[in-house]
Amino acid sequence: MSRKKLVSICAFVVLFMLPCGIAGANWLETYASGSPDLTTWQYFCYPDITKTYTHTILPGPPGNHYLSLDETTPLDPNHGGYGSAFGMAIGSPTDSFTDVRFGAVVNVTGDASKKNNYHGLGARVDYFIDDGSVSGAPGLIATKAYVMLINWQDGPTNLRIQVQKLTFNQKVMSTDFEMAVPGTNHARSYYAELDVVGSGPVYVTGSLYEYKGGPLVARLPTMVDTNAKDWWEDADNPQTPINDVLVFTSGVSGIFVMHEGATPPGYHTTFDDISSISNGPAAVNPNPADGATGVSLNADLSWKEAAFATSRALWAQADLIKSHLAEGNDVAAEAAVDRLLTNFNDNPLIAKAIHETAYEYRKLGNYDRANELDQYVIDHWPADVQVIWAKMDIWLGNDAAVEKTIDLLIDDFNDNPELPTAIFVIGEEYYKKAFQCENERTTEAKDSFQKAIAIWERIVTELPVQATYTALSYYFAADCYCRLGQYEKAVGYYQKVVNNWPDYEYAWNALFLIGRSYEDLKESGVISKSQADPKIKAAYEQLLEKYPDCPAAKIAQRWLTSHK
Repeated sequence: MSRKKLVSICAFVVLFMLPCGIAGANWLETYASGSPDLTTWQYFCYPDITKTYTHTILPGPPGNHYLSLDETTPLDPNHGGYGSAFGMAIGSPTDSFTDVRFGAVVNVTGDASKKNNYHGLGARVDYFIDDGSVSGAPGLIATKAYVMLINWQDGPTNLRIQVQKLTFNQKVMSTDFEMAVPGTNHARSYYAELDVVGSGPVYVTGSLYEYKGGPLVARLPTMVDTNAKDWWEDADNPQTPINDVLVFTSGVSGIFVMHEGATPPGYHTTFDDISSISNGPAAVNPNPADGATGVSLNADLSWKEAAFATSRALWAQADLIKSHLAEGNDVAAEAAVDRLLTNFNDNPLIAKAIHETAYEYRKLGNYDRANELDQYVIDHWPADVQVIWAKMDIWLGNDAAVEKTIDLLIDDFNDNPELPTAIFVIGEEYYKKAFQCENERTTEAKDSFQKAIAIWERIVTELPVQATYTALSYYFAADCYCRLGQYEKAVGYYQKVVNNWPDYEYAWNALFLIGRSYEDLKESGVISKSQADPKIKAAYEQLLEKYPDCPAAKIAQRWLTSHK
């Protein structure tokens, strides 16, 4: 997998690596008096060369001043433009948060929605100041961050929101969490909110509201970050440090702005009512989040969002179980499991916590206890999405049960967006099992490849088409067919990837492997040289036309040159 650099990555270098405590003090900035409410604001940019990045408090309606972050010099090194790619502001750089709700009014006056202009919120972020020896230019380098982007990438008609995980100014993601905001007239302000909760896993959710306290406009699916390689993480790249897959447990909160294009020059964004909050009662929005219970609401916003508040305690209890298991203290772990089931039985995340606890037991080889806990999830919360994963873990490795389990999952969860992921993982286990054999040409390896194909073919034939897992299933099923020597079937599946998902990250390789498969068919005598070479030539020419910079381009060009 290639590490994808994001044009807005540098904008996320928003916070400092400082020796501060874990429980940050809540803070709020309104600019109501025309001056900052906080005396601790700090402002930085990257690259910090031209010194043309500015921060200004501007007047609005009475008692409603706001912050403007601006850059006037374009970032255009080819023509001598060395303006900053991003600017950032930290309200309280000594307050480090764990669970945090970070919110702000963005695009206050509605005039910041020009092309490629980003507003951003960052949480749990560390950074250091580069004197130019690390990156080649002075400024901020982010070592870690969870961020939310509010992206006016094509002016007011195409507003998008995203959440991302970043390390060292790059996102460590192969799949983005993003969505378009409904409507077309976005030359206006919104209230953006980033929630980061938990320490193993971490739950990251971005929301956009009409205004502070107003109706919800858009909310991204929650990004779940664990201490293992998650399905969305780009952790297979050899350039990616192993720490990239680990969760970020604490850091400060800050706003940022960026625009890396030469035109229009620089950037301009505005913020107001910025707050970073970790405990209740201290809500930034008088609308409880989905799943909140026990909420009392009054005009002073003195309410506690129960689901947000109690989830912290739930994951703390789950983490305690992990700690006891890691220490080998099974008695204490079981007592902690009992408390988890007793004290948090009504929490909307309890099924997930129990399943993840089962996973911890499974990692230690205690399959009986793991299966008991997963069965408990299945019996007590049959409609919860965790049932997909619980059933999968119980029956994985039992070939007879796997097919039956997939049948049940498709019947019960056909429209659930996590179902393709779960079924794909089952096939992936067989795929990995094949490579664990001493030789992938053994009967055992071939049998595992066949089982992986059977699983992935169910995704493409029985589930709704989905860009990620339908494409993945065709691609890896084709790879299995190649390893089994069934090159003609492989070509058919690779061609589906090329035709239907040309932007898929492995589409270039699928096209390249079509050519290689015809080379293999020629070498094995299945088809003649006169039959194979035109097909190889067509595949490689198409590869050079569509993906001229891909890693296989030079190989394809050498073949074409040698076969003129």
